[in-house]
Amino acid sequence: MRFFTIIILFLTVIVANAQNTDITTLFMSDWQKAERHYEKWAYKNAIELYERVLDKNPNELRAKIRIAECYAELNELDLAVNWYRQIIDFSDLNPIHYYNFAQALSMIGDYDEAKIWYEVYGEQTEDIRSKLKLDFIEVMDQYRKDPSMVYFNNLKINSENSDFGMTPFKDGFVFLSARDQDLFIKYKDSYQSALDDEDPYESRLDLYFTGRTDSGFVSVEKVHDINTRFHEGPLTFFHDGKQVIFTRNNFYEHKKQTSKDGKIKLKLFTAKSGEEGHWENIQPFPYNSDEHSTGHPALNLTDDILYFSSDMPGGIGGSDIYYSVLQNGKWGSPVNLGPEINTPGDEMFPYFSYDGNLYFSSDGHGGFGGLDIYRAYPKGVSFGSVENLGTPLNSRKDDFAFYLDKGGRTGFLSSNRKGGIGSDDIYEFNIQFLGIIGRVFERYSNDLIPGAEVIVTDENTQKTYLMESDEDGQFRLDLPIDSKYYLVAQKEGYSEDGYTRVSSEVDRFETDTVNVYMWKHRLFAEGRIFSNETQQLMGGATVTVDDLTDDKHVEMITGPNGSYFYVLRPDRKYKFSAEAQGHIPKSFILNTAGMNGEDTLKNDIVLEETYIDKTTVFFDFDKSDLKGEAIQEINQMIEVLKKHKETFMVISAHADAQGTIEYNKALSDRRALSVVKYLRSKGIKEDRIDWFGFGEQLLLNQCSDGVECEEEDHSKNRRAELKIEDLRSSNPDI
Repeated sequence: MRFFTIIILFLTVIVANAQNTDITTLFMSDWQKAERHYEKWAYKNAIELYERVLDKNPNELRAKIRIAECYAELNELDLAVNWYRQIIDFSDLNPIHYYNFAQALSMIGDYDEAKIWYEVYGEQTEDIRSKLKLDFIEVMDQYRKDPSMVYFNNLKINSENSDFGMTPFKDGFVFLSARDQDLFIKYKDSYQSALDDEDPYESRLDLYFTGRTDSGFVSVEKVHDINTRFHEGPLTFFHDGKQVIFTRNNFYEHKKQTSKDGKIKLKLFTAKSGEEGHWENIQPFPYNSDEHSTGHPALNLTDDILYFSSDMPGGIGGSDIYYSVLQNGKWGSPVNLGPEINTPGDEMFPYFSYDGNLYFSSDGHGGFGGLDIYRAYPKGVSFGSVENLGTPLNSRKDDFAFYLDKGGRTGFLSSNRKGGIGSDDIYEFNIQFLGIIGRVFERYSNDLIPGAEVIVTDENTQKTYLMESDEDGQFRLDLPIDSKYYLVAQKEGYSEDGYTRVSSEVDRFETDTVNVYMWKHRLFAEGRIFSNETQQLMGGATVTVDDLTDDKHVEMITGPNGSYFYVLRPDRKYKFSAEAQGHIPKSFILNTAGMNGEDTLKNDIVLEETYIDKTTVFFDFDKSDLKGEAIQEINQMIEVLKKHKETFMVISAHADAQGTIEYNKALSDRRALSVVKYLRSKGIKEDRIDWFGFGEQLLLNQCSDGVECEEEDHSKNRRAELKIEDLRSSNPDI
């Protein structure tokens, strides 16, 4: 849909007389007269006649539809919306009217209701525009940029009519205008004329040149070698300035040529610079046709690929963007840029910039209202990844004819946005931001992470920007230029994986793509800290974790249950250490190389109390009496006890796994008491002795229940461990 003001003004009396005396309208009905005015873009006259139809038949649906369309074309969108409301509940309504209603709602900023009618349209058609519009509305806020980041200037060369399409040439620019060239005549002031089939005698766009100096634009004058009484423009120059490709009504060799239905189409023409800079040797583009329009040319940086807009048969929508390759001095057959670029709507005003990207305008992709400007990134000779340039470059109205200078930050666009001088104005802009498109990834699975908080910090000012990754794990941000930033992401169940740095010290208007990484908590270490003598859980113990890969150190204190818990990262090497008052520290190494799945690695740590001396005595199978070798070991321990009065003996007795658990517990108790009895017989008081029987709980090897072992292996578990400890080491208050 297009929304433009149309003014075809002769002297008022002459127009009125002409209409009253037009013999072809004398016997027409009001409906027929209204349709004729509608076809001629005389929308205000058409509205009056459609209203006459409604006076006679208030339920005439066709007239209400036409009035809504007329107000939309006149850019009186509030009135258009009101009239659409009167027709929208009719049964059997053509679905396109739901779409047009949604478009009008978008252009007045009522996106919530626009969504409703885009959805209705999408349910009744297979038109992809519905999805494109709805998807964009959902993320629209990401494309609303801080207005202070773009400086706008409405050029003084603008007129009260339509002006658009700045194209650099020599020391100035060529642009299109419908400004007055006759005291009594105003032409149709709309760039739609450049793709319109109207009679060029009634309206005309001409090409103008304006020079530019340090103080601004000077001296607007017509480009006489190309301008005719028909439409001219838009156009593009070869980079050497010696050739031009321009758009003109189907007028060649002083003859206007019409299609089968009597319409004058658009064609592309080439010209070369001759003597004294005049344009001559005008030749038609070989793929012009009397039956379709071809226009809006743009050249790539090497002048061997021509991009243009056309409604030729076989396209995707109304007008599509095509390209043609120059080989051996001849232009190849046009190739449609495909559904990445083209939609069932209109794509036009292609422009190939110095940054290597394609810019174009479209009303079919998701946008803010009318025509928006988009950027597409190179993909061979074609393009993909279409990106809306966002506000304030785009508005709810029509924005088109984009140009970016070699510096990459300044340029021009044309728009009929609110506050202009004419219907379409040329605006100069200066961009003060770097666009960021980011994605948050999980480091090891490479999965995108939705709902992650992204924190961006300016390294100079320490100002922070916060955003959240969307359902696809993506985020958008515009950063003030000429600074450096670092980005980190946070989310419960994940840890930061360092930070990503980005610099906005760029020379071009561009969008930088950055990836921010986190790693998911899926691998864990947990365990408990025990006392070797008592086998009691040890609260208050200190557990330290040293990441030997990244040289990081973490300390934690066990709670009352003596447990520790730590999140591990794959492909790392860790050293776990535990220590407690009166105990000997203990460590182990944990390697997570290749462990990318979910797992919990359990490692209990048994801390042994500090001791002055230690020995182990062994027992025969199912025996608790002390053997000669055992008595000799115990006697040596008794000498130490008698020498050091502030010490005591701790006895830990054990059994092998042969027999029942209950029997082995009782057997280990008897073995411990045998040692206690012998110590008492040698004069060691009972208050200096602690003893514990552990049965088969703490085996020294694999010989547990159900495991076949040699007698030699079983015998290693039939033991009593004796340690002499200092009372002061176990009780710091002594």
